[in-house]
Amino acid sequence: VRCEQCADDYCRVCFQMQHRKGSRAKHTTTKVSVSLSKGGAVQSSSEMMDVDEDAPLASFAPEAGSAPGNWFVERAKYIPVRLTMAERKDLRLCEAVLSVSDYTSKIDTVGKSKAKRTQAQLQEICAVLTALVTASDYQAGRDVVESRQYKDHESAIQDILEIGRRHKIMNPEKMRGEYGKLIYLLQDSVTPEVQQLLDMRIVKPIITVHSFLAARGAAGVLEDNLITTATREIIADGVKSRQQLNRESREKHRAIEHLGDKYASRRITDD
Repeated sequence: VRCEQCADDYCRVCFQMQHRKGSRAKHTTTKVSVSLSKGGAVQSSSEMMDVDEDAPLASFAPEAGSAPGNWFVERAKYIPVRLTMAERKDLRLCEAVLSVSDYTSKIDTVGKSKAKRTQAQLQEICAVLTALVTASDYQAGRDVVESRQYKDHESAIQDILEIGRRHKIMNPEKMRGEYGKLIYLLQDSVTPEVQQLLDMRIVKPIITVHSFLAARGAAGVLEDNLITTATREIIADGVKSRQQLNRESREKHRAIEHLGDKYASRRITDD
């Protein structure tokens, strides 16, 4: 589309992202149509890349009802798990602590020696960790302030910081300032000098769909033939009839129910 006020062309996604708020939300658009003549100088992307148009595209999802192979398995390794309601409470805690932290302002300064920089890193990291523990459990926070021992809370701290990273991956427009502080803090925490003094790790792998299912013995669902039917889109594109859309919807719901019953166990529910 073309924005009349900006005098620029956008795809629909980019236009919506850049015209959500303020005066830009009132901008008007017109559709842009591109016609290419057969003898024109402009080439299609397939011609420029010398790609066989009949060749299958590996990035597309398998057809509904077909064998998925490793397509879903590979994608699931890089797709984070959605946050639960309990995790969203920890997310608000993580965002609040990072929003009041001046970690990057105090650490990224010129003129400090390596020893002073390490000391400053450790002090600021401990301040953030103390805030996380205290906000979660006041009594535990008092004990940490007195003892400066974070080892007992290592797992809880890892979980809270992992939730923040996972939320950012799924919502790139969120945590614009806080995420930078978080990444700098995590990077500094794994340096040998800080790691030796801290005596714990605050970084853990992101929980992905694959790791979540594998830990509960349900990774086989990603290779089940019904997964393609259970995850397909039902699109009313004007070509399919109402009966066809209803049939596809029923097939999808039946596939979801069957997969839930088949792979549900004491470690994972059918939801």
